[in-house]
Amino acid sequence: LILYYRAITNYKLGVFSDASQDAGRALKLFERRFKTKEPTKEEMNNYASTLWVRGSSLMEFGAYKEAEKHIGRALEINSTNEMWKETYEIVKEQVEHGKMLAERDAKRLPVTIITGFLGSGKTTLVNHILSADHGMKLAIIENEFGQESIDGKLVAGGRKEKADEIIVEASNGCVCCTVRGDLIKSIVKLCDQYKDLDG
Repeated sequence: LILYYRAITNYKLGVFSDASQDAGRALKLFERRFKTKEPTKEEMNNYASTLWVRGSSLMEFGAYKEAEKHIGRALEINSTNEMWKETYEIVKEQVEHGKMLAERDAKRLPVTIITGFLGSGKTTLVNHILSADHGMKLAIIENEFGQESIDGKLVAGGRKEKADEIIVEASNGCVCCTVRGDLIKSIVKLCDQYKDLDG
């Protein structure tokens, strides 16, 4: 019971990390006890309260799926607690919102930026990615800084387009200072012409 009361106290004080940990430990002790002895009504209510504290504390860290599970179990034991019902509705909304964001993010095209000093191996890395047998369709926007396109000749043997990779060169560009027009044009061109890119 010490952990149970400590979890509730920490939750009321807004110390959610301690409340979550104490509630987690208390739940394990309750469950171990319930295996050897039939729980009393008071013990079940305390167990349900601990589930709610654990779930509510997890909500503060954005762990909504886990919070939904704990608060749902608390409501299975005591379905009349209005505050728990309200908390459960809030956490359910957050879980649905999280699913919606995950679906949206799944449709986004992943982008990797490779940068480094002269001779650090950027071109070697890009060539390795292009020549590897990964079965992905990739696009490369190369920001060539010099007057002559050296990397353009080295990357993938100078091929600007092949079946699984598309290489677009932005010559003499410094995208770190401003968003240059040629970079934007390159991105728009890629998006318009190639709808099935993996990255």
